[in-house]
Amino acid sequence: MLESRRRNLFLYMERITKYFGPPGTGKTTTLMNIIEDYLDKGTPPEKIAFISFSVKAAEEGKNRAHLRFGLGFDEMPYFCTSHAFCKRIMGISQVMNGRHVFDFLEEYKFNLTRKYTNDKRTLKSVVQDPYFDIIERAKTNCRSLKDERLSLDKTDRKGVVIHMLEPIAEAWEQFRLSRVPPVYSFADMITKFLAEGTVPPLDVLIVDEAQDLAELNWQLVDTLAAHADKTFIAGDDDQAIYEWNGARPQRFINYRGKHVVLDQSYRIPSLVHPIAEKISRRIISREPKSYKPRKEKGTVNNVTSVELLPLQKGNWLVLASCDYMLTDASKGYNVRKYLIDNGYPFIHNNYRYVPRKMMSAITVWKKLNDEEEITLGELDDLYNYLGKTGVKRGFLTQVSQAPNKAQTVNVKEIIDNYGLRAECLGQEWKEVFERTIDVERRSFIEKALENEEDLHGEPRIAISTIHQAKGGEAENVAVYLDLSKAQKRTSMLQPDGLHRQFYVAITRTIDNLYLIQAQDDYYRYVI
Repeated sequence: MLESRRRNLFLYMERITKYFGPPGTGKTTTLMNIIEDYLDKGTPPEKIAFISFSVKAAEEGKNRAHLRFGLGFDEMPYFCTSHAFCKRIMGISQVMNGRHVFDFLEEYKFNLTRKYTNDKRTLKSVVQDPYFDIIERAKTNCRSLKDERLSLDKTDRKGVVIHMLEPIAEAWEQFRLSRVPPVYSFADMITKFLAEGTVPPLDVLIVDEAQDLAELNWQLVDTLAAHADKTFIAGDDDQAIYEWNGARPQRFINYRGKHVVLDQSYRIPSLVHPIAEKISRRIISREPKSYKPRKEKGTVNNVTSVELLPLQKGNWLVLASCDYMLTDASKGYNVRKYLIDNGYPFIHNNYRYVPRKMMSAITVWKKLNDEEEITLGELDDLYNYLGKTGVKRGFLTQVSQAPNKAQTVNVKEIIDNYGLRAECLGQEWKEVFERTIDVERRSFIEKALENEEDLHGEPRIAISTIHQAKGGEAENVAVYLDLSKAQKRTSMLQPDGLHRQFYVAITRTIDNLYLIQAQDDYYRYVI
């Protein structure tokens, strides 16, 4: 009996391979190579599942497979997030959104942490209300509301009346199941599949970013792996920075199967590597692993402020543990203001400071004054910012709804047929857009153009929280070493999360690392 059990365990382990991939070691490329091997063997793509925690990682996997193997997106039904996988299998059509929550509040008369109105802006935020966030987190963590409640810190509990959690959760469950068809949250999708679903025939299961999976996601992996011929799981427990949201990196570390470490980074330069290694060794709960850096040395630089960064050229990531450290000049964090004042194009948490359409409008205006032809699509961009002062009544809608946006028109046709007020021509763009582009942005654009910056392409500077930068990289990376008071308190009890966060930040570096010293040594992450 014991020998039989050992044999079964061996066979199980042979079916599962875990890839530990430190930063820049090519986890996704390794997984794509596995997919290629199976396709070459004749495996139908619909028998390959590529599951990831995040939409970003899932889309990257699907796009890579599309470009590399020429697969159509409809040929890859299981290249998706864990939630999307369950949604497809179970035929779920109603996914929880702000409209459902608003209707629920109207019907049951509950008061949440804030007052919400029936408009697009608040309909989006109502889903993220702390009450619903806690309820969803409990489902994802496979814990009772009582146990989840005990784990909350002050930030999580802000505005929450604890004894109202259970009544709201019970009422919401009644409400969502009473809809036709029923309404499902992300966690509900997985729960329904685990209870009622049938696993499709899979030759191979691939799981990416495994360190970010919560307990409910791991239960899904367990179920799929039990039915797949082969399973490949990739991640890096040292980059598990979502434990606050339920991620269970220890599940990945302890998962049975063959153990492989990808040991060559194609990103990290040799002078940055010792710093990254120093930080990773501070993490108590981790899988010991080592990897080699690139031969290129790179640089490590200590600076006291953002003004000392050579931001005039190159691609940059400027990272901080909290968003206010990027934006709140009143507290001495002036990176955003510094970029604006100096005309350096940037993106902040995935939003461009100068939207594409705004820059297009300025460019189109210059074209018109040079008597160049433009497309109706370009004219639509222009009209978005020219507004009623430059366009006759009714023509804004006419241009926005034009069936052929590729049609070209000249200045005379635009005046005669599309409502442009001729008296506006000849004015500087700053004057024309005075009412629709604010003073700060007009000044910024003017300086950026003087600097010969490209405002049409992707901004060469990104400022971001460390969490939102995960998966990114840049030639130059600047990291604020400041901690918030809350982070300082938390780090004393749970230091691993903080170490992982700064490990992720440091390892975004391709060439040059800049460490921005903290304002207060007490609230400084010490490298």
